Amino acid sequence: MNKPHTAATPLDLVVVTAICFGLFILSSIDGVIRGFPPYRVSDYQLASLIFLELAMTMIAVSYLRIRHHDLRALFPAPTAKGLLVGGGLYLVTLAVALPLESLLTHDMPALRGANGTLQATEVSTAMIVLVSLVNGLYEEIFLLGFLQRSLIPSEGHFAVGTALLVRLSYHLYQGPGGVLFVTVFGTVVGYYYLKTGKLWPAVVAHIMGDVVGLAVN
Repeated sequence: MNKPHTAATPLDLVVVTAICFGLFILSSIDGVIRGFPPYRVSDYQLASLIFLELAMTMIAVSYLRIRHHDLRALFPAPTAKGLLVGGGLYLVTLAVALPLESLLTHDMPALRGANGTLQATEVSTAMIVLVSLVNGLYEEIFLLGFLQRSLIPSEGHFAVGTALLVRLSYHLYQGPGGVLFVTVFGTVVGYYYLKTGKLWPAVVAHIMGDVVGLAVN
């Protein structure tokens, strides 16, 4: 006889967040402490990230299975319409974030140098696409599909804010400009998911952001 699915406890939220994002949060904080140093990206490093995220996924999913959670609720349902909506979410993010970043650096020029600088070296198009697919799925499945979804019954705005704070915590190394973009993106997809319960468009928007971010650097 199958055991009933259980709601996520505070312990579940902490454990899964620590598994999926703990190392990235510590690394991000270290980047802030060291003054936002340039960070280099290569095919090898991106492949290592893919391996790490797949390993963390296996650990987190195994934990949730032991805890009798409904794993089907974690994963997005791809649709053609979702591709278009995801593109729209990404464009909304750009429309809000780019003017704000311009104003920020114009009013506070000192912040221009306080940004982690991405230095891509020998990054292939295939690897950019592959890591963007894996990373987009990984982050949104566990941030929105698990963390935010689990907190929504308590209070929707709190759920969005909590997921956003976790998202920001492992992007701090990108400096003010990166944090601003992540804040806008996290807010857009967080409230979209809150209102619709649809994960796929958020995943698409994230994948697009990663592809563009890696391709233009």
